[in-house]
Amino acid sequence: MKQYSDGPCPLNVQPQPSGHATRVEEVFMLTFDPTRLQAALRLAASELVKARPAGSPWQGEISSSPTATAAAICALSLADTEWKSAEDTLRRLALHGAEWLSHHANGDGGWGDTPRSFSNLGATALAWAAFGLAPGGEAAFQEPARAAERWICQKAGNTAPAILAPMIRTRFRGDLALAGGVLMCCALAGRLGSDIRAWRHVPSLPFERGALPPEWWASVQPPAASWAMPLLLATGQARHHNLAGGCFVVRLLREFFRNTTLRRLTALQAEDGNFQTSPLLTALTTIGLLAAGYGRHPATEKGIRFLVTSARPDGSWPLITSQDVRLTAQATQACTNPVPGQPWLPGLDELHALRHWLLAHPQHDDPEGLRLPAIGWSASSHPGAWPDTVSTAEALLALRSLGDPGPEVIQAVLGGVNWLLLTQNRDGGLPPYRRGWCHPEQEGSCAEETALTLRAWLAWLHVLPPDQQHRVQTSIHHAIRFLMDEQRQDGAWRSHWFGNQYAHQEENLTMGTAGVLMALPELVARSYFELVEPLNSAVLWLVKNQNSDGSWGGGHGGPPSVEETALALEALAETLLQPGPLLLETREQARNAAAWGANWLVQHIEAGNWTTPAPLGLLWGQFWFYENLWPALGVTRALARLTRLV
Repeated sequence: MKQYSDGPCPLNVQPQPSGHATRVEEVFMLTFDPTRLQAALRLAASELVKARPAGSPWQGEISSSPTATAAAICALSLADTEWKSAEDTLRRLALHGAEWLSHHANGDGGWGDTPRSFSNLGATALAWAAFGLAPGGEAAFQEPARAAERWICQKAGNTAPAILAPMIRTRFRGDLALAGGVLMCCALAGRLGSDIRAWRHVPSLPFERGALPPEWWASVQPPAASWAMPLLLATGQARHHNLAGGCFVVRLLREFFRNTTLRRLTALQAEDGNFQTSPLLTALTTIGLLAAGYGRHPATEKGIRFLVTSARPDGSWPLITSQDVRLTAQATQACTNPVPGQPWLPGLDELHALRHWLLAHPQHDDPEGLRLPAIGWSASSHPGAWPDTVSTAEALLALRSLGDPGPEVIQAVLGGVNWLLLTQNRDGGLPPYRRGWCHPEQEGSCAEETALTLRAWLAWLHVLPPDQQHRVQTSIHHAIRFLMDEQRQDGAWRSHWFGNQYAHQEENLTMGTAGVLMALPELVARSYFELVEPLNSAVLWLVKNQNSDGSWGGGHGGPPSVEETALALEALAETLLQPGPLLLETREQARNAAAWGANWLVQHIEAGNWTTPAPLGLLWGQFWFYENLWPALGVTRALARLTRLV
């Protein structure tokens, strides 16, 4: 008969073997010192708290991106040529960016989405185009341009447009707006041929669909995500302007809707000129406007101004300027859910300031027929950001962790819960964005988003009015069924927001599994007993895929990272704090794995070898990035939970 645990599982014991035959003797010899654990927690937490500017939210810093930098170089260089300005600002920034790009090539001659990422075709093709368009052109950056060409030849076998263009489309997994933006840069730089025929290799995008109301976009199945609609409109117009495609009727229709879709594009642009707070998306869209003959259009000028203001002192640009809302929500939870009595806890005034700031930055969304507005939070407080599932759920959890919910908080919570209810797909899962805001291949439900939403719903279920409680409880049942259907046979879930370059198909099963596991203990405690078996399977997957030194990577045997190890530990600690559904054998293995992993993490903190972030993030499921505060954030959250078990 299966035996279950009925109390918290302490870690201050000699860990028992967890199934790793290669380290049984070492495990029996290992003892865990709670003093070291608490000292490591204080160090990590102080790093996190220190990173917050006085009286402000956490800002963090997104990694500089060769991909975004190359796109910005192309945009600034084309604008400088088009405007023939007497000022040298654009030329100087483009040159500075090209110098940064040339100094941040990988050893193989290519570029990745971050300086720590493997080379990929999209980033390298953009860099190749940028060196052709930069002031001075090929002569000024001959060596890096040749290195990029050699890398592309090795990857694609040839730089012939007929070979290169399909491979770039494949790189972006069917998102023709992103692929079209990169190919447009290559065409403008002469990389696809020296005459107008180069535009044949740029997708002829149906920009005329942008004349439809936004709520119709999903029904017409656009070849791009709705967040990339500005890029689709601009690239489609550029292709039509330079080499019109389609039959006579299509060409006539597109010509007729040029002004209408240009107005739609302008309406999607933020006041400061950005699209989606992304220098990459803004640069590619602005390039499309320049190539479509709108060099002096206000949208073009605003886009260039945004690129000028978002340039970093070292000459680079990030993929997105900020994720301050999401980061502040996550850091708030880390700093308000520690072991009681820690001196680094935020004071009462700071808690009020954080709550006020979070309440001031939701994005209102008023669906017809709702008595309460739906309120979704975006990852960034900057204008132009769209609300997303993860940021909304994290904001709700942060508001719960701050305690003392007044009427203003309750009103925001009701709106946030509604937003998540409206976002839920028919299969019970939650997509990254609202339905219709993604490419059909990207708007599917994701396990991580679904689990995080479940945690947010449970955190506020007690304050909801009866009718909304009923809706949430129904949605919880559907979401649980989705999670059970999505779990792999080996117990893992894949991640949408995180990848791992070393893992099979670049999937990050550790982050996905740990992220879902965080929600399961409380659900089981609330009598959702159908999750007992999935919970035990997920715990065993984490145990079996722990490296022999106690760390975790993206999967079995992969190179470890602080972030992956921290999240796996946080999830195991959460299950050990509520171990009711754990089989006794699973409990012992989880306890041992947690102690072993904590030892690895503490050793790295003590050695000062833990603050370098790994390129695990995936923006829009396509582009790699990292946030400099991820290690401090993950370690603080993990060790705060682990100290409760010691």
